[in-house]
Amino acid sequence: VVGTITNTDDDPVSNATVQLLLSDAPYASTFSDTDGTFTILGVEINKYSVLVEAAGYQPGTIKNLRIKKNKETKANVELEAE
Repeated sequence: VVGTITNTDDDPVSNATVQLLLSDAPYASTFSDTDGTFTILGVEINKYSVLVEAAGYQPGTIKNLRIKKNKETKANVELEAE
């Protein structure tokens, strides 16, 4: 799973917590880099939710993110300021 975390002005959001959830339980997590990008490797085929949290922003989510075999899955999330 790869993606970019941005704000509503399309600026990257660094150091955001990106969690991959399976049935609402944590499966894997990482942080976004200074350019807002993140990567989570080794994700099994299934449907997941993505939860993104960063200081000063409302949480962002993606529901029903489908992971397919041998395919890169994009999960870009835009966060709104609190």
